[in-house]
Amino acid sequence: MTSFCVRLCSALTMVFATASVAVAQDSRSAWIDPARTRVIEQPQAGAANEAGDDFGSALAVGDFDGDGRDDLVVGAEFEDQGATVDAGAVFVFPGTPDGPGAGFFLFVSNATDHGAAVTAGMLDVFGYSIATGDFDGDGFDDLVAGAPERGRVGAVVVWPGSASGLDVAAGQLFQSDDLGCGAPETDDFFGDSLAAGDFDADGFDDLAIGAPGEDASAGQVCVVRGGANGIEDAKGASYLQSANGYLSEASEPGDRFGSALAVGHFSDGPNDDLAIGSPGEALSAAPAGGMVSVLFGKSGGVVADLFSGGVNRTEDDAFGSNGIALGDEFGWELAAGDVDQDGLDELAVGSLGESAGDGVGALFVFSGLGGGIAFGVRRDETSLGYPIPETPETYDYFGFAVAFADLDGNGTGDLLVGAPGEGDNNTQFPLDQFGLFALFPSAQDSGAGLWWMQEDIGSGATSALGDRFGAAIASGDFDGDGRLEVAIGAPGDEAGGVSTGRVYVVPEPGAAAVAAAALAALAAMWLRRTPD
Repeated sequence: MTSFCVRLCSALTMVFATASVAVAQDSRSAWIDPARTRVIEQPQAGAANEAGDDFGSALAVGDFDGDGRDDLVVGAEFEDQGATVDAGAVFVFPGTPDGPGAGFFLFVSNATDHGAAVTAGMLDVFGYSIATGDFDGDGFDDLVAGAPERGRVGAVVVWPGSASGLDVAAGQLFQSDDLGCGAPETDDFFGDSLAAGDFDADGFDDLAIGAPGEDASAGQVCVVRGGANGIEDAKGASYLQSANGYLSEASEPGDRFGSALAVGHFSDGPNDDLAIGSPGEALSAAPAGGMVSVLFGKSGGVVADLFSGGVNRTEDDAFGSNGIALGDEFGWELAAGDVDQDGLDELAVGSLGESAGDGVGALFVFSGLGGGIAFGVRRDETSLGYPIPETPETYDYFGFAVAFADLDGNGTGDLLVGAPGEGDNNTQFPLDQFGLFALFPSAQDSGAGLWWMQEDIGSGATSALGDRFGAAIASGDFDGDGRLEVAIGAPGDEAGGVSTGRVYVVPEPGAAAVAAAALAALAAMWLRRTPD
């Protein structure tokens, strides 16, 4: 009997060890399922693949028809409209039981300007920024898209959602003066960044619009209050670093306040809060390495006073910081999500130029603590441990894109990061931009991350020069199964024989992958507890 038990235990040990090693050879299978990856291209929306469109340079998710399935929005900032070069376009792929379905595309000319026809302009770069929110409180998400170089000043377009999806005939173009945010000026880049949230907790999402070029690139943010009629004229107000007494830092040329925006719940209370990136800020006597400001929402305020106060953070407020340096671009990208189930969001900050402006890139994650944003921690490509440790390189741009998503369904957000400059030989910049997508599981105590290149995500994809895989990231439940999928943009990827851009929609793992991961975890635990 003893001999049998020894033989059986030995056999089980080998089985568990084999299972553990097999999954360890690719522990990423517990997070995404490459066998079910889908490729999204322009012809699926009735458009042609053309060189240089940059399809996939921006991504957003919203449920425009309220059917419980998220719809995928893709920006193509350099799409031509006939002979109008780089007019830009936005593509919408409605959710279906099989994921993003056949879509349609919109130009800026599909909107009207207070009843007048709109003509696309050369270099409008419409679709450079996109966001969604329920601005009219009808239960359907609305779409807003930015054209930050339209007329050298910038504009945004808002389309309302409805039971039948986006009302494409009701698109309205707004410039800054329409909304009450000052006269349009050359190089304001109004619409460069967008975010939606309910700052006053009145049941209507409000719209934040970045104009980082305002006033010699000091920058401003236009905040527009939502209401029963959605986004309307004269419902907005300008916010500067020095305005309203929220922030202690003065507005200065080159700060680029409003370059990035994110909405989260960073403090106690029902109100959403607004995070604003100023990647050119030189705080006090520090070099121009960047800063992030967080404004805390409040109830009952007028549009020019929607917030109760604010705080500023630099990378020196994070553990592991190697110091502020000129060109760090801290605040280039922002995202919010709850990774520790405390009911408060964490804020992820991309620092594109880290270290010292050489484009390696780094990421800083700040925790929300009751009264606001506490201190943070620093992560870079050395934090990536699987499939092999990754080495930071010049022009990797780690942190170019950032998002949170609960991919494993455990109730906490997992951190998603793009490094579109990653390649085999970065001395060839800007051509050597294959790209990389990374994930930091919220439950992983070690903080080590996983990473994928295009050939790792299925669908026959391969990494190639200039693909810029990871330039944009978004997540949504496109098939309505209750789990989130990840959309990853590769705006330089080749499709139809030209470098036009693609989007990869990577689903959560199927039952077999989840079971294998669970078996590996049990095996590892059993092996740790088995005496030698």
